[in-house]
Amino acid sequence: MAIVSLLVLLAILMVKWWSNRRRADLTNKLPGPYHYPFFGALPHFLFSPDKTWRYLHKFAKADALPIYKTLVLNTLYVNLMVPEDIQVLLSSGKYLNKGQTYQLLEPWVGKGLFNSSGMKWRERRKMTAPAFSIGTMRKFVEAFKEHAERFTQLIERESKNEYTEIDSLVSKGTMHAVCETVMGTKLDEDNEEVGKYLAASHRIGELFIHQLSRPWYAFLPIYPLTP
Repeated sequence: MAIVSLLVLLAILMVKWWSNRRRADLTNKLPGPYHYPFFGALPHFLFSPDKTWRYLHKFAKADALPIYKTLVLNTLYVNLMVPEDIQVLLSSGKYLNKGQTYQLLEPWVGKGLFNSSGMKWRERRKMTAPAFSIGTMRKFVEAFKEHAERFTQLIERESKNEYTEIDSLVSKGTMHAVCETVMGTKLDEDNEEVGKYLAASHRIGELFIHQLSRPWYAFLPIYPLTP
């Protein structure tokens, strides 16, 4: 049964591969890391997330590439390296559809503004726009200033160490600022529940990267059954 399922899966992938030949003709013009037959750049993603990131960063930086591609099985990723190019894409009202990568986050965040597309995104963005107006943001200037000063002091203390994991510090500072400005709740510095939430969020991030770097986990019904 397992062999039959594997053969069916391979057949589906082959059909999709043939149907996307035009896309392949266009993307072949883009630079990218070495792509193996059928598997594409998949072998480069089988390492730890840190090692994979360092490999791709070194690859792009070595040739000062403004854009490069990575094709993992049948999933194409186009990576922009120039801020001006990213600005053009993000400010466009045409390209609003989220990639299939965002679907991996639905079991955690549901279907909201973060991962919705098209008209649904427009409608929900319009609903939240008043909360981000200049007048509204001015009300929180003092809170932003207080949290920024507190974060600066924390960084100064940490600078005495040989190294510091900045991600956890930024996450904690952001959580305190969001709770005070959005929810109207000022948290204690050593709030145990905040620590638990941040630890859980960090773990979800690790699982997301692990799932993202292993395309066979992209089938959402299968992923919960994996160890």
